[in-house]
Amino acid sequence: MLERNTPPPLLLGKILGCCLYGIPPHLSPKYAEKLNARKFDARQVHFISLVGDSGTESAINETESLKARRVGKPARSMRGLPEIETAFQEASGKTVILVGHVEDESFVIRDPKNEVTLSTLISTLRSLANKHQVELVDLGCRTAQAIESEIGLGVTTRFNTVEAVESIERAVSKSQTYAEFFENLTSDGLKVVVDRTFVENLSLRADIYSEIQNQPFWVKSVKVAELFVSFKRSQ
Repeated sequence: MLERNTPPPLLLGKILGCCLYGIPPHLSPKYAEKLNARKFDARQVHFISLVGDSGTESAINETESLKARRVGKPARSMRGLPEIETAFQEASGKTVILVGHVEDESFVIRDPKNEVTLSTLISTLRSLANKHQVELVDLGCRTAQAIESEIGLGVTTRFNTVEAVESIERAVSKSQTYAEFFENLTSDGLKVVVDRTFVENLSLRADIYSEIQNQPFWVKSVKVAELFVSFKRSQ
């Protein structure tokens, strides 16, 4: 995962659309070239949710593509890592988009009483995906409580798991390349910052930032989510 928190780097290079940037800025044209070269085939996409709250579950059920592409149990029914591995086995050779809440270095599922029912290291999930030849796109959203405790203020553009589901649905339905996927995933008010890992190996990592209320535009912002793509070696 990325270690950048608040604010994002000052020197950024525009990659695509309104909101996708790269660091260091001189590599942004290279990022754009590689993203356009990476095909995104919606027919090969599966979806896993590690979010147990009813609002996110309702958002998934209101989608067309994600609901149909879902593998594995609903998050509220998951109790261990083997259930996630079974979902990866079902999607072997395909692309899996996974969304969940991030706490420190782990994806965490909590019940309605806010008690942890499942916690697994993000690195472990990525290793399991690689084991089963899954191209994994994992999107970890920070909880509103974690963000507010860090900054003591609200953000102008939310990006919780409900918004993440809606953004993923839009991106999956409209994209044929990873460039289009990122352009459709982002929106005004958010900044997605990709780092040089993308040109050095077969992965892409990025942080998603939102502006903090009552501050000059992008002078001060906070990380609301983090995204990682583990590309298959065949591409």
